[in-house]
Amino acid sequence: MSIADLFANNYFIRLLRGRTSDYDLIVSMVGVKLGERLLQIGGGDGLLLAALGARTGLTGQVSAVELDAEAAARVKDQAMKDGVLSEVQAAPFEHLPFPDGSFDIVVIPYPSLNDPGGDRLTGVAEAFRVLRLGGRLSVIGRAKSDAISNQLQQQGFKAARLIAERDGHAFYEAIKK
Repeated sequence: MSIADLFANNYFIRLLRGRTSDYDLIVSMVGVKLGERLLQIGGGDGLLLAALGARTGLTGQVSAVELDAEAAARVKDQAMKDGVLSEVQAAPFEHLPFPDGSFDIVVIPYPSLNDPGGDRLTGVAEAFRVLRLGGRLSVIGRAKSDAISNQLQQQGFKAARLIAERDGHAFYEAIKK
């Protein structure tokens, strides 16, 4: 790894803060790349956004949406402390404040299944709308659930599937075609 790579991935900042591997598995599974436009829907603490955003580098775009202004401020502050410039807004997940096709990748970490039957993810239809054609959706669950893959397919995503289960996480991926 070169010095430029270390700085681009905020390695030194994470090392000083003692968080060099907290989110390495998730970042690796999501597969975000330099220059990509990334949106995280929910997730709360800003640490995951910072870890993902570090991979986009200065040529990428890092955005997040939280349900309330307090959570949005907390996420933005944490990302900034970790050296990641980001745009974080408060908005309902069912009405994202972005134009169609704005992002290369959308991440939904630890979704809540929010209807009484427990089989509907919040914000999936909007994730589909704001993704560009060929863009990817990554859903990180706390446990395997057939409901997640099914809903992604129902919303129009292709190749929606569980890609791995590891360290208490279930990783799903889908593509907008």
